[in-house]
Amino acid sequence: MNLMDEYQFEITWLGHAAFKIKTFSGRIIYLDPYQLKEE
Repeated sequence: MNLMDEYQFEITWLGHAAFKIKTFSGRIIYLDPYQLKEE
């Protein structure tokens, strides 16, 4: 069983803190959190 079957999305770890999320409808979301320095 994978997440796509159960929850209608798939998560792929891309390295460090980056992830790719693919929804059942085919949309792709990339997450790569980054904190900017306060000026």
